[in-house]
Amino acid sequence: MSGTNRLAQEKSPYLLQHAHNPVDWYPWGEEAFKKAAELDRPIFLSIGYSSCHWCHVMERESFEDERIAGVLNQYYISIKVDREERPDIDELYMRAAQMMTGTGGWPLTIIMTAERAPFFAATYLPPTSRGQMMGLLEVLTDVADKWKVKRAGVERVKEEVLRNLKLCPSTPSELDWQDVQARTFEGLKNTYESRYGGFELEPKFPSPHKNMFLLRHWRSTGSEQALEMATWTLRNMAMGGIHDHLGGGFHRYSTDRRWWLPHFEKMLYDQAMLSMAYGEAYQATQDDWMREMARQIVSYALRDLHSPEGAFYSSEDADSEGEEGKFYTWRYQELHEALGAKDVILFGAAYNTRPAGNYRDPMTGDFNGRNVLYRVKDDATLADDFGLTRDEVQATLDLCLKKLEGVRRKKVRPGRDEKVLLDWNGLMLAALAKVGRVCQEGQFIDQGRALIGFVEKNMRGEGGGLLHRYSDGEAGINGFLSDYAYYGWGLLEMHQATLDERYLDLAKGCADQIMQRFPTPEGGFFMSMPAPDIIARGRGSYDGAIPSGNSVAHLLLSQLGVMMDEPNYAEAARGIVTAFGEDIKAVPQAFCFLAMSMVRDSCGYSTVGISGSKDAEITFKRPLEKDFVPEVLWHRVEEGMMGAAVCKKNTCLPPANDVESLRRLLEVERKERV
Repeated sequence: MSGTNRLAQEKSPYLLQHAHNPVDWYPWGEEAFKKAAELDRPIFLSIGYSSCHWCHVMERESFEDERIAGVLNQYYISIKVDREERPDIDELYMRAAQMMTGTGGWPLTIIMTAERAPFFAATYLPPTSRGQMMGLLEVLTDVADKWKVKRAGVERVKEEVLRNLKLCPSTPSELDWQDVQARTFEGLKNTYESRYGGFELEPKFPSPHKNMFLLRHWRSTGSEQALEMATWTLRNMAMGGIHDHLGGGFHRYSTDRRWWLPHFEKMLYDQAMLSMAYGEAYQATQDDWMREMARQIVSYALRDLHSPEGAFYSSEDADSEGEEGKFYTWRYQELHEALGAKDVILFGAAYNTRPAGNYRDPMTGDFNGRNVLYRVKDDATLADDFGLTRDEVQATLDLCLKKLEGVRRKKVRPGRDEKVLLDWNGLMLAALAKVGRVCQEGQFIDQGRALIGFVEKNMRGEGGGLLHRYSDGEAGINGFLSDYAYYGWGLLEMHQATLDERYLDLAKGCADQIMQRFPTPEGGFFMSMPAPDIIARGRGSYDGAIPSGNSVAHLLLSQLGVMMDEPNYAEAARGIVTAFGEDIKAVPQAFCFLAMSMVRDSCGYSTVGISGSKDAEITFKRPLEKDFVPEVLWHRVEEGMMGAAVCKKNTCLPPANDVESLRRLLEVERKERV
């Protein structure tokens, strides 16, 4: 083979990372399928993403190995897919993997027929067998043999998987919103880890939408337990190594229950959702520390993930210089040289840094001499231990962090995936608007305006439809449900931040396109439009690291139904809930964002119409943006004297003339709603 394969012509940074492998990779497409049929070979499908640590490991160990490449090139047609570019392909084959193996993750390894029907699934595989884990070389050899001499067995597996993939994934069922709310809270309580916060034990994902549900549950029921669960989780995450204490932002997940030891990739969607969760926690508690966390996360995204054109890049890698976490971890000698003999002791007591290291090698489980920064003692405890005042402790630690940040700037940074994904940018748009309001940061809202300008200029296709991916000056791939839903949500938040009717009109366009492009016969929506290369369209009903497209579509449709008095939007939103009814009853905590939106919709929104001059927004709206009132929707009334009228279900109260009167009216409405 030449020095590059077919992936060299692709736009995806992940595919380009594999362009120099000795494997004869194809991108997903008809050329590969025809070749597999023509040569009567199975297809080896590998799905991953550019910032995935274990994807890099499998590439180095296996896809750069000449022996493995030789087997793949002789007996298979090999296809690489970027899951972030093609979430529809990823969702389909992840479902298949979970059916066949009970687990999933990335890199996702699938072997399938030329008709794209899977019959083998795995995640990461070592190059050769290790203990109980079968190696890729042995898998490839075994499957190639079965393909030749035991094809009937392959066909049986294929047919069973296909049959299950094409089944309707949920039974429609009517639901009572109060029952959904109670079930969801109980589900979260049952998986809540009370010592360190979060849900499940390990690995732990941030799952900010779960905390956002808990805050709304507290708001609607007064449950102090829900508030404590949310705020304790958010506080422990921020103290842990999953949070970058030097540069800001959060890593993708923690490998341990204490949030100390992360996998180090940073994803745009996590920054967007977490900044909103911290912002809402500030509104609920009036704790300035929560507000500062929200501001820091957005500031990180604007500094390190923002493109010169006004959009946001997808992620930063876990690896640099071929080593996971090298940019983020420290040898003790580095800390000693940067901080000095005295301060390194106080810093070590605060962040648990030590000569032997506090970070275990992910392959061996042994301490490797490197340190992750995470707080284990607060300022008050350190002050007592070292005979200092709290102000002295804080000043010393702040100076230490600044020194380390300066040293780290000279290190080789992890790679950055510079493709622009519309759905993730939609989440970031919502974050810019919401955190901008909460923190009174007008620059965040200005960046939201610039992001909308970028999308409208660069990510519309023929006929005005949205496009999913923008990379290297070119947009492509028809928009998915998540693109329309997340961008629509971001537009709604921008309307609430600015009361600019143009954003409401654009959000309405997103809702209309969702109803036109993605409907299912049972209610709810498919995640993609019909396509000949997809054997079974998925609906992506469950929340994952981020809310599902259907969950966010519910929020978009229900909110527009109120704001624009459009019954068809409200009906479509109810259809989503009914379509997934039995699944919601079975695992309600997997539908937290939908439950959050459903409860707010079922309780009823309060709309606040502001009349009078522009000063009316400063008088009424700005002070309340620091309050947690998720049931309130603002709009502008052009006529009348300065005031704010609260309305609910076509009934309006007399206008309030000052902000405290407005607060009292909203509190009366809330108590009647509960």
